[in-house]
Amino acid sequence: MKQSLLVGQHRSLSNSPLVCLQIICAFFYHPIAFLLPNTDLPLWSVVLTTSLCLACLHFVMEKEPPKTKQIPVVVMAFVMSVFWISTTVGELVNCLETSGLVLKLPPAIL
Repeated sequence: MKQSLLVGQHRSLSNSPLVCLQIICAFFYHPIAFLLPNTDLPLWSVVLTTSLCLACLHFVMEKEPPKTKQIPVVVMAFVMSVFWISTTVGELVNCLETSGLVLKLPPAIL
């Protein structure tokens, strides 16, 4: 038997796992109308395609290593990678915290 909701009752969608699924799907299928009008391409596909094209172009065009000193470039690249890893981890922790709040999980589990 199906239970019907009475007039004064309503279901809260804030604790539904479907909300989390909708948030994840919105990330992967977010259209980019400002860049390519009248298309339904997800943002990640445009970023991936652009990055691959630029990487292939760099691989084809560059025949010899740069003539600058390598130590400052390597140190700067290391510092930037630490920055990006820190930023990414911070955002992932925030996403997990938000998911825990939506699903009403205790903080000890997260």
